[in-house]
Amino acid sequence: MKEVPSLWRSPGTPERLTDSEVFAIIFSTEQKSLYDDVEVEISIGTDSQPLGEAFCFVSAVCLYRKGRGGTYYYKREVVRPRPHLLKNQKLRMLDEVYKSIEIALALREATGVAAAIHIDASPPSGSAFTSNFADQLRGYVISSGLECALKPLSYAANAVADRHTKKRQLFKKP
Repeated sequence: MKEVPSLWRSPGTPERLTDSEVFAIIFSTEQKSLYDDVEVEISIGTDSQPLGEAFCFVSAVCLYRKGRGGTYYYKREVVRPRPHLLKNQKLRMLDEVYKSIEIALALREATGVAAAIHIDASPPSGSAFTSNFADQLRGYVISSGLECALKPLSYAANAVADRHTKKRQLFKKP
C-alpha cells in the first residue's frame, strides 16, 4: 500500500498544502521581511497525544513577524508503534524532536532558511519528568546544526502543536 503524505493546514482555511508549498511561503515571508526591515522568527515544534494504541503527532511551523503578528501551519500524523513503545514517554519525546528536526532540515535544504526547534520539555533544573532528559533532547537538536528552545519559550511545540493534538475533531476517521 502506498503511503499518503500528510498535508499542511493553516488555521481558518480549508486548503491543504504540500511541504513545497509551505516552504515557498516561508521563503517568501523571509525574503519580504528583508525589504520591510521586519525580523522574522521561524520555529518548528511537534507534540503528541496518545490515541488508543496509537499516537497523534502534530508538527507546527510558526512564522512570527516581530511587531506585526504571525501565522502557522500544522500537519498531523497518526502512528501505531510497537506495543512495548506505547508507555515509553522518553522515546515518544525523541520522536517528536526527530520529526521537528526532519522538517527543519528539509526546509533549510529546499530554501536555505534556518528555523529554530521548539522542544516540549521542561528545563533540566525543573521537577517535571521531561527535565530528566531535556539536555539530551537539546543536544540532539544542536548536534543537527539547529537552534532550540525549551519550555516556557517553546511555543511552537507546547502551545501551537499541543493545541491541535487536543482537538477531538482531529481524531474522527476520515
